[in-house]
Amino acid sequence: MLSDRVTAVSCIGGGQHHLDDADQYFENEATCSMTCRMRWGGMAQVRVDMRAHAMNNFQLQGIDGCYESARVPEQAGRMWLRDYCDQEQWLDLDAPQLVEAILTDDWKRSRDFASKMGHGGGGFFELMEFIGFIAGKRQPSIGIHQAMDMILPGLMSQQSIAADEQWVNVPDSRT
Repeated sequence: MLSDRVTAVSCIGGGQHHLDDADQYFENEATCSMTCRMRWGGMAQVRVDMRAHAMNNFQLQGIDGCYESARVPEQAGRMWLRDYCDQEQWLDLDAPQLVEAILTDDWKRSRDFASKMGHGGGGFFELMEFIGFIAGKRQPSIGIHQAMDMILPGLMSQQSIAADEQWVNVPDSRT
């Protein structure tokens, strides 16, 4: 639901801290698991692991759909959507019925070029949206409050770790 947001988080850190390639010590935990309480009664879990290079491993699951990213570069991400799949059928993200039904015309037109820019093309589209906004040709697709809804849970997770994994309320930037 687009109007849903995280209202509280509880985060567990693994106790080990991240070292970069030059063995520089970082304050952040090497691995964390955050449980999120949603406004409309749902929950979400986010896991970050800095030790293994699995930074492109994403899974989303809801009642009407599921998504799993590729785990290795040679694999394709896959998706199950109630309106497009049988109960046991998953489709690769490149499946023609998903491409036609889900991707915007901008994505369809620029997908091959964008994929060469890194991050699966996501960075290209963010940059194009920013340039379009600065040039006065469009409004951003994500407003300030939606952006804060995405950023604040992660910031509050650090307070939860510091408070022995206690639940911490996530402020609402609208108030």
